[in-house]
Amino acid sequence: MASRHVFLLLIAYCGIFLASSVFGQDAATQSQSGSPSAQGSQANPQAKSGSPSAQGSQANQQAQSGSPSAQGSQANQQAQSGSPSAQGSQANPQAQTNQPSSSEGKSAVKTEVKPGTKTGKLGTIEEQLEELRSQIEKLRKEAEARNKLEVTEAEKSETEKEILNAAGRQYTMMQKNTLAIVFGASYQYYSSEVISNNQFIAYADNNVTTSLEVEYAWRNNLTSSFLIPFVYKWDKQGTSSSLSATDLGDMSMGLSWQPIQASGDFPSLILSGSIVLPTGKSPYDIVPNEALSTGSGFYGISVGMSVSQPIDPLVVFGGLSYLHDLPVSDIKQNWASIGELQKVTPGDAITVNVGLGEALTYMVAASLTWSYTYTFNTEYEFAGGSTSNTGTMLQSTISLNTSWKISPKRSFTLGFSWGLTSSDPTVGINFTMPFEFPTGG
Repeated sequence: MASRHVFLLLIAYCGIFLASSVFGQDAATQSQSGSPSAQGSQANPQAKSGSPSAQGSQANQQAQSGSPSAQGSQANQQAQSGSPSAQGSQANPQAQTNQPSSSEGKSAVKTEVKPGTKTGKLGTIEEQLEELRSQIEKLRKEAEARNKLEVTEAEKSETEKEILNAAGRQYTMMQKNTLAIVFGASYQYYSSEVISNNQFIAYADNNVTTSLEVEYAWRNNLTSSFLIPFVYKWDKQGTSSSLSATDLGDMSMGLSWQPIQASGDFPSLILSGSIVLPTGKSPYDIVPNEALSTGSGFYGISVGMSVSQPIDPLVVFGGLSYLHDLPVSDIKQNWASIGELQKVTPGDAITVNVGLGEALTYMVAASLTWSYTYTFNTEYEFAGGSTSNTGTMLQSTISLNTSWKISPKRSFTLGFSWGLTSSDPTVGINFTMPFEFPTGG
């Protein structure tokens, strides 16, 4: 019997303890109801108080509150609320409402989480994903900007072509089935006269040459050309011995072949050959000191090679050519105090040129070229078997050429040259504008 009474007392004590703990938490929650967080948390239980389970739980709590043990428990809880631990539990009622007590059962208060609210590990993962997306977008924009700034292979090739065109068309090739009409004009001024054997004036003071050249690309590496020059010369203007001449110059036909294109460590190589026709007024068909010639008077054969290699940002180029003029006979030109000129054997000429160029902007390219020509001696034969030799001759010039792009498919070149020897023009200016037309053949 004694053990049964002890067991019943233990059960009663546990019931009183559980009731006091429940009513103690309710009192702590009501004491904090004045704060905004508590008022927000109370709104949800009040909205749910219409449910049968909530009403039943409230009725049970009201019934238990009338018992002495319950009232004593409430008094004890209110007395303990002044302790630091009780105040700490009251200071964070909002956090406690998210975890309902096991004794509340179905009447536990559930708080709603607003959409977009980041809590715990889920919020951390979402933040990391958002940061990752922003980094990927940033990298994508940077890649697009780099792609816009990068020069494509086609643009690079076009820039190299513009640089080489400034140096001369002998360094470039056209696309297959392309017809080109090249208009050219040049002016040369000689500050001193070049006289051979005290009789023949080789050059006039001023020389203007306009030319029309037709080119056709049979293949990407094979082009033929035909040049027609028109020459206007004047000498000693403003004096009683002034002379002038306007006539056709020496026409030429040429062929260019490119066996090797620039790739890696190998430079571009172009081989060329041309035939010069003496269509201009020959210097051996005029009266010396009374007229001016517009041609050389010889048939000529020229062969050469041109090489170029891009070395970013420069393009280095060079060329070598050899000219052989055929002798001309049956000449009957009277040279005073010497006799009648009957035959001329011109000396061959070797020309070397080197230079470099660079694209200054997307629209302008420039090149600097040094040219050197060595001409072997020319032999003159007169009536009676006498001969005369002129000796070798050196010529050297420096030229600055520029290429100007006026549209995506149109450009022109403008160049200036300066002679370094007395046999060269003192100054020269040249202009070239090509017009290319795809034939589609």
